Amino acid sequence: MPVSLHLPLPHDLLVTALVLHDPATAVLDADLAVSSRAGRLAPLAHEALARQIGDLRLLPVPDLAAAPVPPEGLLAVHGADDSTLARMRSAVRGTAIGLVCSAAEALSANRAVRAAAVLLTGPRDVLIDTEIPRIWLAEGRGDVSTVDWFLLDRSAARSGRADTRTHGLNRFGLPELMVREVADADLPAWDAVLSGVAEQLVRALPTADGAVELASPTLLRMTDVAAAYGEPVDGADPTLARSTGVEVDLVECDGGQVLVLSGEPLADLFGAG
Repeated sequence: MPVSLHLPLPHDLLVTALVLHDPATAVLDADLAVSSRAGRLAPLAHEALARQIGDLRLLPVPDLAAAPVPPEGLLAVHGADDSTLARMRSAVRGTAIGLVCSAAEALSANRAVRAAAVLLTGPRDVLIDTEIPRIWLAEGRGDVSTVDWFLLDRSAARSGRADTRTHGLNRFGLPELMVREVADADLPAWDAVLSGVAEQLVRALPTADGAVELASPTLLRMTDVAAAYGEPVDGADPTLARSTGVEVDLVECDGGQVLVLSGEPLADLFGAG
């Protein structure tokens, strides 16, 4: 029998990013730089920045020794290469970007913080996503798809299988998503399912009234998966008409709550599993 999961959201969220500046990067007034460069942004990023600019805080960090710079080892685990770590070590100052928002404004606020950080990042500067933490590429026009907000972590499970779990949805006040004991061959497909459910949750935030409601089983469409990856939707593509039901359980895990997905969605969506 279908059930509805009630996912309470925090009253306030703190959204942050950190830019480490190379010695060759000119010292600029951060507020003026963001305002003057905002025209470079993609429409959604520009709209979010305009919406949040009054509450956005851009703080100079003259002494990086006192700044919350994540350890190099942790950044390396999350994908930072030797060249990026070397540029981190050579940085002489930084700019911290911060914004306090409600859960309903979390998507817009995260877009705005990332957009401002991208505009302040010079060619040899380093942009840090402090939520995970990891290095963010400051390329493009601030376009962000749902999958850009989180990483997928693997951990060994029994029988040579792996658990796969999102890492980054907490930035929106949402529980992370997890699938247990996945065969290696099925990991990419389950990652796509995780991403599609994440898309549904993030999309629900702007209209949430203190909580997000998620049905179990939840109806997951291939269009949700495509949207999560920022893929264009071709109405003539028959694969986008596919849908499936995904079982969802809210469980305690590692001191917090995690949404564990299960069922047989791979066959319905991908003809696999």
